[in-house]
Amino acid sequence: MLNNKKAEKYLSIWWFFVLAMIAMGIVAGVLIFYGADVNVKGLEAEILSGRLYECLESNGFILDKFLLNDFNLFLQCNIAKEVFGPDDEYYLRISISDISGKKMREDIIAGNVPYEKDCLVEKSLVAKNYPKCVVSNKEILFFDGKEVKPVKLEIIIASNQLGKRGATN
Repeated sequence: MLNNKKAEKYLSIWWFFVLAMIAMGIVAGVLIFYGADVNVKGLEAEILSGRLYECLESNGFILDKFLLNDFNLFLQCNIAKEVFGPDDEYYLRISISDISGKKMREDIIAGNVPYEKDCLVEKSLVAKNYPKCVVSNKEILFFDGKEVKPVKLEIIIASNQLGKRGATN
């Protein structure tokens, strides 16, 4: 037992020192966690590209209704059209052509169109504030009523989203 007032004084100083160190550790941990620069633009573009491909494909075949010019991509694929405005943070272009390169329908283009050119810049240099892009070229099958033919489906997605709620519902 310590009955000495001087010893109690020194122990209480160490006790406050330990409490201060724990508090500084907690504050430092929170600052490191919330201050980390996390860039998920590329991952978000990949997820959106995969989601579009899954929507347009069924059992290895392109959806027949996709080839119609009145196909509503946003309604069919459950994607929020309001985030694909000309000044928003996303861009998409979907094109389909036969093996020879002949377009089978006009391209679907939505969003901030200059992002497609920004993607080319981002490939050659490190551009932190540029959008991240995913270009997906897949060969898929098409049944024209007589025979099954392979076609090329190209999906280009660009995302410059900086952390608020994403493009999917």
